[in-house]
This record gives sequence, structure tokens and C-alpha cells, in this order.
Amino acid sequence: MPAPLPQTHDYVTSVPPPWISPAISAAVPSRWGHATHRVALRIDDPTAGSLVCDAAVSVIQTVAAQHGVTLEFAPWIGGAPKEARHLNGTWDAVYAIARPLGQNAEPAGPYVTLRSVRLIPGARWCGADRTASSAKVDSRWLLAPPRARRDEAWRDGLAHFACEVADVRHQRLICVIDSTERDASRWDEALATAAVSFPGVLIEKLDVSPMATLLRADPARLDVVLTTTPRAATLVDLCAGRCGCVGLDPIVRVDISGWLPPTVTSTAGTDAQWLGTEFANPLGAIWAGALLFDCLGHRTAYLRIMSAVDRALVSEARPFALGGRATTAEFSHAVRRALREN
Repeated sequence: MPAPLPQTHDYVTSVPPPWISPAISAAVPSRWGHATHRVALRIDDPTAGSLVCDAAVSVIQTVAAQHGVTLEFAPWIGGAPKEARHLNGTWDAVYAIARPLGQNAEPAGPYVTLRSVRLIPGARWCGADRTASSAKVDSRWLLAPPRARRDEAWRDGLAHFACEVADVRHQRLICVIDSTERDASRWDEALATAAVSFPGVLIEKLDVSPMATLLRADPARLDVVLTTTPRAATLVDLCAGRCGCVGLDPIVRVDISGWLPPTVTSTAGTDAQWLGTEFANPLGAIWAGALLFDCLGHRTAYLRIMSAVDRALVSEARPFALGGRATTAEFSHAVRRALREN
């Protein structure tokens, strides 16, 4: 039986958690003593999500077999973090297919939100032609919850987590602040403390307006972005819109204190007319599956899946929602074929 969870989820504790949650993209494979991971599978709307889930899981299991990893999926009905407490010590992660865009609940409890934004091949940037540098966009956006603005321990833990994620990627971290907020200067102290543990990470602090300009001028410069206010968090939607991945980019909810397993959530699709049909777009679900590997410490598997997705999107197997003619199964098959060829 796993050890019972404490009543609070403070980040400053003398008791090590029974389950160590890896930073997204920061897990070291040696931290896991085995190559078998148990994953709780949740589908909010089986009518709309079953097809895309099957397509994504087939890709996930193909990569898992190639990398000598065993993923054991089991259904789980639940959504609130407090309902996930029984998962502690039992599951390594939660893989979820949520309802369409605009129907997902806001994160609560001990979780913080991390979004992955990357360029979708063939997409247009707000009607403008893409530049050469835009093809390199693949960033992580960490959205600070309201509690981090008033709780010093949360703020310090979040700054440390952001630096940890940046340290294993390209060692670039941009902290977006709102100069009109009174607590903007408090993030300087938190980032300075975290930087001591990650001397190789280049930390840059930008206000909301200069950051919006950067999205237009040099989006490839983005690596890990920490947004500290709701106004700053709106920039992630702007970036996703320019990359053509609005509604497709998965949401990762992670308890950075390590008590609860991360939850990787994708939508069942973005185009209502194809939901629940054989033409539903499985791209978001496959992308979420790649991030699932990233959460579990298998970054190479993440990179291979996303590379295969890019190759499938530039081929004839492009989903209907993205201007192609491929069905859900055909796009999944194209991704698996690209994985076998490389």
C-alpha cells in the first residue's frame, strides 16, 4: 500500500514524497528502476474521444516496443486532483482525452499547467507566410497559478521547476512579468535563488509588450517560458495561434512537489463536424502521447514521434481538419509507417 498523502502540498517539506514526479523533459532514465510504466487512461467523452484515443495509443505502443518500454494502460474515471490521490504510488502518469476546445476545467489543487507549442507543418501564421526560423518553434510554456503570486514557497518551487525544464532543453528561460503588478519584483528573488542550482541556464525577464513583439520577430528564440500573471499567460494562445496549433496543443498538469503523477491531456479534436467520426483529427492525442514519454523520462521517444508526425503532415496523409483527406486511422498509420522507416 502506498504511503498516505499529507493534507497539504507545500513545496518545503522534510518528508520526501513516495512518488517522485520528473520535470517535464527533465527526467533522467536512470531515475526509473524499470522500463515498465503504468498509465491511467481517461476519456471524458467516449463518443468523441474513443477513435482518436485508439489511433494515438497504437502510435504510443509502436514507439514503446521500439524503445523496449512497456506501457500498461488502465481506464480511470475521475478528473479532480483530489480524486487522483489514490493514484499515488500506483500510476506513473495519467493520459486523458478531454472534451473539445473551451470545455476543459481550469487546473486546481496542487497542479500547475505546462503547455507545449510547436509549429504545425503547412500552417499559416495569421495569414502571413512563415519565415525560415519559424520552422524551429518548439517551446514549453509554464503558467504560474494565482497561488504562486502570494505564496513564496510556491513561487520558489515554480522558479526551480522552470529552470530544471530549461536545463535539459536548450538552457534558455524567459520569465514574462507584468510591470503593472505589484509582485513583479518578487520573481527576481525566486529566479536568482533557482539560478544557483542551474548555472548554465540563461534567464531573461521580459514585460508583456516586449514579449509580444518577440513572438512576431523571433519566435524560434523561445524555449521555456514562465508566465507570472493571467495577462502574460494570454501570450501562449497568441503563440499557438501563430503556429497553427490552437486547440491541438496538449496540456500537461504537473504537481511539482512530486506527490501526484502528471496528467497529459489532449482534446478529441477541434472541428465539431468531425468529432466522433472516422475523420476526427488525432494529431493532438498523438502529440499528447509523445509528451507522455517525455514525462516518463524517454525524451528520445518524444522526439521520434514528433518527427514522424511532421513527416506525415507533409505527405498525403493529412487530417481533414488540417486541409487534408486522411481519416483518423490513415493518419495514425502514416505516423507509424514514418516511425518504422526511421
